[in-house]
Amino acid sequence: AIRAIRTEKGLRQQDIGNCIGVGSSQANKFETGTSILSFTQVYEVAKYLDITVQDIIDLAEQIYSISNK
Repeated sequence: AIRAIRTEKGLRQQDIGNCIGVGSSQANKFETGTSILSFTQVYEVAKYLDITVQDIIDLAEQIYSISNK
């Protein structure tokens, strides 16, 4: 969900990484599900993207629902 929002806003993984204090490779792991963000990190990303945590959750649920049909 974060990748979809990030790319829609024209941002790079490094931009997301910078906002939570990690490198682009770690940001990639968060986007691919290899690593999991803490709630604080999700909150910081949401703030950076000017959305709510609920927006991220809702989009993640939509993506999950579509991919599991």
